[in-house]
Amino acid sequence: MSNKDLLPCPFCGSTHVELVCSGSAWFVRCNECDANGSTVTDGDEMDSEKAVAIWNKPARVAA
Repeated sequence: MSNKDLLPCPFCGSTHVELVCSGSAWFVRCNECDANGSTVTDGDEMDSEKAVAIWNKPARVAA
């Protein structure tokens, strides 16, 4: 996975988002509004892909 696979920030619309590894945790961060996606710490090599998938998943709005 790379930064080019990331959708724009759902909060501010910025394309300045990046995949971040901090120790064993992976998450996506927006460098414009400082929003962070959910942190993934499952401890396997797929964690970065999971963090990207969570970031790219559209939010559901309750009806």
